[in-house]
Amino acid sequence: MKTWNLPLNIFTAITALIVLSGCSHNIQLTPDLTSLRYVQTGPVIDKNVAYFISQEDLSKQVTTSGGGGDKVTYKPYADTEVVLNTVLSKMFSRVYSMNSIDDQQYISDKNISFIFVPKCVHMATN
Repeated sequence: MKTWNLPLNIFTAITALIVLSGCSHNIQLTPDLTSLRYVQTGPVIDKNVAYFISQEDLSKQVTTSGGGGDKVTYKPYADTEVVLNTVLSKMFSRVYSMNSIDDQQYISDKNISFIFVPKCVHMATN
């Protein structure tokens, strides 16, 4: 006579389902800025600079393998914008964020010498 242990079978099925199905966990890439603020970069260059990150790039989301069947989701441009600003601020007199790279009036008014446009080289987007 065959007997079934229903609670054990349900527990086993749920456990197998959890182990075999991966989840996506959101993370933020922004490091601790306190340590960046104390980095010595040498003399500050007496130039005003700007950086431009398009709205499309700011909203871009990337999902990669997180190991163990999990996936990790992050926004590379939005998560690292504050780091870019901090690093440029340590190197140049003044740093501005630009909403449009073609805004000649803004460039002139702020006396911007260089515009940085960050690009992620290799991303697995979802």
